[in-house]
Amino acid sequence: MLNVPRLATMVAAFQGIYYCAHFASFVFAPKYRTLSVAEQNLWCQFTCSFIKGTVLCCLIYPMVWANFAAFRSVTSLDGAVNGTGMEFPLYWFTGYAISDTVSLVRFYAKGDKAMVIHHVATMLTWCYLLHLDFGHDLAAIACLVEFTTPLLALRWFMATLGAKDHPLYVVNGLVILLSWWALRVGVYVVWFGVKSFSIIANGRLRLPRDAPIVAAWLVGSALQLLWAKKLTVGFAKVVREMTGGTKKSVEAKDE
Repeated sequence: MLNVPRLATMVAAFQGIYYCAHFASFVFAPKYRTLSVAEQNLWCQFTCSFIKGTVLCCLIYPMVWANFAAFRSVTSLDGAVNGTGMEFPLYWFTGYAISDTVSLVRFYAKGDKAMVIHHVATMLTWCYLLHLDFGHDLAAIACLVEFTTPLLALRWFMATLGAKDHPLYVVNGLVILLSWWALRVGVYVVWFGVKSFSIIANGRLRLPRDAPIVAAWLVGSALQLLWAKKLTVGFAKVVREMTGGTKKSVEAKDE
């Protein structure tokens, strides 16, 4: 059964992190005071995103590593989440998704549609699993993709603080690109999809209970592939700009 007061606490926690980031940055970060209200909102959103992703990785990766054989051989969507190591991560994740959706709606901009769809699908899926108490293993596998979340936040902060020319910006982008294709496409889209179709083929899909999870996976897969394409194009553009700038510098010196 979904614990609504606990979920509300998580939402409140992320709202607290959001406003703490706002007031602390206003006092201690001169750059923050020069940003527009919408950009300040993004600053606080990415602070919450960084904390959310870091905490999830610290909780999920040791769990999957310690039980790797069991996760690798998962054969159904069964497996309780309440009272296990997956309970807090799912409440934490859902609280973030609800809180961040509030920020997205308040400062809705072009390009936010996909993120709103992602957040709504995420919060509904995790609430569904918590309420019916199943899907432990595949939920843990799905959370592995959070490895890229803190890196994306760092990338935004580096760009905002004018560090696009720093080598770490390019290294960060490369790590994001590789881990996105490995985790969000390789693990979530491909591996999760293969496991889902194997469960269906072996008659282990419990309908109608499991249908929303398969639907959520389809929506999530489409979004991950869309963002993978954008990341790849964006990284290629950065590399072209940097190599082009280097070439121009060399030519200038030769002259």
